[in-house]
Amino acid sequence: VQVYYKHDPAKDKGMDYYRESLKQQLYNSMVNARLGELLQQESNPFIYGVSVYTSLVRTKDAYILFALAKNNQVLPTLETMITENQKVKRFGFTEGELERAKSDVRAQIEKQYNDRNKRKSSEYIWEYFGNFLENEPVPGVEFDYEFTQEELPGISLDEMNQLAKNWITDENRVVIITGPDKEGVEIPTSEEVMAAINKADNTEVEAYV
Repeated sequence: VQVYYKHDPAKDKGMDYYRESLKQQLYNSMVNARLGELLQQESNPFIYGVSVYTSLVRTKDAYILFALAKNNQVLPTLETMITENQKVKRFGFTEGELERAKSDVRAQIEKQYNDRNKRKSSEYIWEYFGNFLENEPVPGVEFDYEFTQEELPGISLDEMNQLAKNWITDENRVVIITGPDKEGVEIPTSEEVMAAINKADNTEVEAYV
């Protein structure tokens, strides 16, 4: 089950863009932590779930939710993913979640910095590839480390909660469902999918605790 919220990519890829990438990491870290908690519940309808904001094609970015549903649990999985989105959009994150996410991002960049002399050529190739085709910045690990240490503390909870309102929209939303074509596997119809989306969009949700 995949839910795409399509957005126009940034045109100016300067320092503000680089700071936005930090916020994207924090956002995905917090949502993925929530999805990880759901996976521990026996009643949860999916066996894997992840959130990511990424470049879809050169002319379009997307905020994506992806989940592997349990057998014939496609619609409950779709409803759960959209409902979790609605919780974030309506109530936002907590200070505790943001601090944990900052610690995770800080640990990641510190590991990259400590391992900077062990990088493989393939990593550089993909960075140059993105720079040449899409003007993605390639300042190097040393800059990334210093920039993260300087900017991360100043990213506020209000900023992160506004990000959810910008990303989660009723327009430009695409749902993709795939599964094996075999006996016993039920693939929902378009009408059933739309009904599940409407149900999830209009479900009364409570703030995450």
